[in-house]
Amino acid sequence: MKSGSKPWLEGLEAGLPAEFDFGLLLTPDDASSFIFRLPNKDRGSAAKAIVEQASSLRPNVAYQALIDAWDHDYGELGKAFGSYEALAGAFRKVAPRRARRKPVRAWRGCDRPRAWYGFSWTLDRDCACWFAMRFGSTPFVYGCDFEPEWILTEHNGRSEREVIADPQAIERAGFVFLDEGNGIERDAEEIESPQDISAGGLQNWKMARDRWHAKFNRS
Repeated sequence: MKSGSKPWLEGLEAGLPAEFDFGLLLTPDDASSFIFRLPNKDRGSAAKAIVEQASSLRPNVAYQALIDAWDHDYGELGKAFGSYEALAGAFRKVAPRRARRKPVRAWRGCDRPRAWYGFSWTLDRDCACWFAMRFGSTPFVYGCDFEPEWILTEHNGRSEREVIADPQAIERAGFVFLDEGNGIERDAEEIESPQDISAGGLQNWKMARDRWHAKFNRS
């Protein structure tokens, strides 16, 4: 994007200015332009600064900055906020009001046991299987029935039907299960190694992974 109409974009490639005027961000598009012009190392801290000033910005501007930083590198964003609680609090502060009123099932694809503790889940089981198997490591596909209040926001970036949920709420109140398909659901706490996964479960996940790959031509 050229910066002629937005002179405040000039020089952001070098890093976040110490005294940047976040009031210049008037629209969600401004927030996106700002976040993506910055080097990756500064995007998390910039999003954090914008969330802290959310009350003085127009609606959706802070949320757009936060979700763009999340999409690009959620690890850097997490480091900027410093804790699960702080990042969850940021989403609760600026995310649009949740529309759901009933529980919804979501899945999380992981490459190690008990790695289900995290923010990012999906409403598309095939997508979770693709994430679990994308690097060729041993997959684990977990499911959980979310209460609406656990959900921080829903986001369809990259068509992944992502649900960003409070991991501590899930830890306190949720029953997480290993979803091997065909109605086979096993307590996640009992899964300790790849040997605990059945051949049928692995085959089910591979078929789901292949469907997702074919649908979106993912590598």
